[in-house]
Amino acid sequence: MLQNITIDHIKEALDQFNRGQKYSYTVLTATIKENQTNDNWLIQLLNELRDNVDLFENMNEQFLDFLQLQIHWTKQSKAVLDTFGTFQITLISSNTKHAQRYLSFIFTLFTATENSIIHLPIHDFAHETLQQLVHIVPLSVTLLCPTAEQHFPFMTKDINIQVIYIKNLLRSLSYLSIQRSRYLEIIVSKLIRIDVHASRQDILHAEKINIENELVFSLEQLNTNDNNEMKHDHADKLDCLMFVLFEYITNISIENGVVNYQETKLLFKDLLNVFNKILLPTHDSSHVQFLIFYVCSFHTVVSDSTVRWWQHLYKTTGTIDLKTPTGRPRIIRTKHLIRKLKQRFTDKGRRSARQLSKSLGASRGTMGRIIREDLHLHAYHITTQPNLQDYHKQRRISFAYWVRKSLRKKDHRKILFTDDKYFGLNGIFNRQNDRVYTPSRQEADEHGGIRQISKFTKRIMVWLGACKNGLTTPIIFAPGETLTHSNYVEVVLPHGLAEDRRLLGDDFIYQQDNATPHTHKNSLAWIKNKFTRFIDENKWPPNSPDLNIWIIMCGTLSATICTGRKSKIIIL
Repeated sequence: MLQNITIDHIKEALDQFNRGQKYSYTVLTATIKENQTNDNWLIQLLNELRDNVDLFENMNEQFLDFLQLQIHWTKQSKAVLDTFGTFQITLISSNTKHAQRYLSFIFTLFTATENSIIHLPIHDFAHETLQQLVHIVPLSVTLLCPTAEQHFPFMTKDINIQVIYIKNLLRSLSYLSIQRSRYLEIIVSKLIRIDVHASRQDILHAEKINIENELVFSLEQLNTNDNNEMKHDHADKLDCLMFVLFEYITNISIENGVVNYQETKLLFKDLLNVFNKILLPTHDSSHVQFLIFYVCSFHTVVSDSTVRWWQHLYKTTGTIDLKTPTGRPRIIRTKHLIRKLKQRFTDKGRRSARQLSKSLGASRGTMGRIIREDLHLHAYHITTQPNLQDYHKQRRISFAYWVRKSLRKKDHRKILFTDDKYFGLNGIFNRQNDRVYTPSRQEADEHGGIRQISKFTKRIMVWLGACKNGLTTPIIFAPGETLTHSNYVEVVLPHGLAEDRRLLGDDFIYQQDNATPHTHKNSLAWIKNKFTRFIDENKWPPNSPDLNIWIIMCGTLSATICTGRKSKIIIL
């Protein structure tokens, strides 16, 4: 079998596996499993994979599953775990589709246990990488709650596994505080399932039978190491899990021996939402509700009058809804309208408030308040971005790795970004925000309310470069003249060389895109002869104007130069 695995061995094994030949892949996985106790060997392998994450762009996901599921990560050293975490974060940075797989792996680690030890180094590793994952892929926050619920241990699992999982969920709230209400809802819902299987009558009956059985035996036969376990299986499990939540509530509410009123109040609101949503509709729940009573014991957050008001609400409506406003009932902005509007946005995100107000029979102001205050939605402008195909993405990844391996950190300050752009007589204007305020449409037309544009407008081309130290002197072409390989070699490149030396000195990096005049053989020959360092056509990814700082600046520059229509080309 292979002992020293290189990236070439891995590529060959994966390539053969994808063609249906599994022998090399089987040898590869067996070798990795045999050497998983060798820290240096495993670290070298993970570093090789980290530098070649493009292997997993569109395939070979079965190898990632093997690494996560077949390696005993709970027995690995901190150095190996840190290297594996770096590999996974690099992989997710290159393609966020791997975030879901790694997130599931992290929650699987939350159940790791060894000899009833509650806190393991693997748990620290899981929390550290979860923080990095949420920071790198903010949208992964939306996957947290479904994944946490999916990996919650079944109530038939060992009590230690459930305790460890809940403790890790609550620990993650220290950096995911926005998820607390949802996490508590998941935990409490699982506890209720156990609670309804452990009624008070069954618990008392089990304890009574146990006492009667103990009286039959002599004192010598009794187990003197009483661990205070309850004899009802579900009751003992619920007792341990409730203790974990009581401990969490105490840690949040008590700070240095003093009650933290603000934190207690926020925790109370979260638990109250869970109480109203899950506990109240549940029949035959006898113990979980003591969580909210325990919070109330720390401070007089809930006065006697508030308790009486809850009793009145529960007797009259069958629920406790603290969001119900005082005063007269709403007749327009009702819960039914809010649910209906939420459904409209769920079906189709692009909606006009004006169209919604007409279709639902409410004013635009009411629609705006529901959207902002009730649904907590915000309107965002639609943004544009290059239409990247798989080939373009692969070229971007290759470019990123080339930059990482070939350029030093300070080299990005030496790059001169260049490109050319057309500026036309029509200029630019914002149809949404450029308005004329007059009493009538006729007066608006007389005071600049009409924008006249030409279908085939005259325009000029401008070449410009941008770097850390400023902008180059622009090259303004004659009206109607365009960029060709001839004037690019004769005019633009000598000017660019002189401007490079003026702004950055002799040690600079010249950048250009893959336009036809730039990649002409005469242009490339001139560049290779005159420029010591440059980004050639094989390195710069196609269809990537957003990587060029000069193109990013073009929007602001166009808004400054082309505001308003120019009547003559000489004015432009």
